[in-house]
Amino acid sequence: TSFATDPEEVLDRAGVPLEEYDTYTTEAMEGGSAITVNRARHVTVHYRGQIMEVAGFEETVEHLLRRLGLELTGEDMVSHGLEEQTHDDMVLTVKQVVTRQETFSSVINHETRYITDSQLPAGTEKILTAGRDGELLRTADITYVNGKESRRVILSETVLRQPVTEVVRIGSGEVPEETEPAAEQMPIIED
Repeated sequence: TSFATDPEEVLDRAGVPLEEYDTYTTEAMEGGSAITVNRARHVTVHYRGQIMEVAGFEETVEHLLRRLGLELTGEDMVSHGLEEQTHDDMVLTVKQVVTRQETFSSVINHETRYITDSQLPAGTEKILTAGRDGELLRTADITYVNGKESRRVILSETVLRQPVTEVVRIGSGEVPEETEPAAEQMPIIED
């Protein structure tokens, strides 16, 4: 019971302090008034890579996002149902999902084939055919979540250039012995 007419003063005297973002409503009743306090719910919103600490009220996820001016597209992933009520310490995540069809080229690595040759000394190599990488043109559906690639589905591949296998001869023959050069003879000069 209070003779005060200011609802905040009545709440303060009753030991019901209002915290930041709390709201209240008053309603006339028979023999007095009723004050209803709506406590703010602390909600963390992760929206497309941005993090916000916001006050939520008795509202749905969809209403909270709309009130904050955060738009949703049909491709967005939301961690909670849009009709779910917000609650204190809720972590609400909205991830932007975009799928695009992209065409890109990639390398086809060439192979290397080795042939042993007893005519070459062991430890020596000789390239018979130089290898060359090929090129592949690919088309894929690539899905990005908040701008980072999360999935890639290859739809088609076309070989633009076939790789050329490198062929290398490897010596397995005897290594010739090194001979020391003959000492040069000095001319003999007679007096």
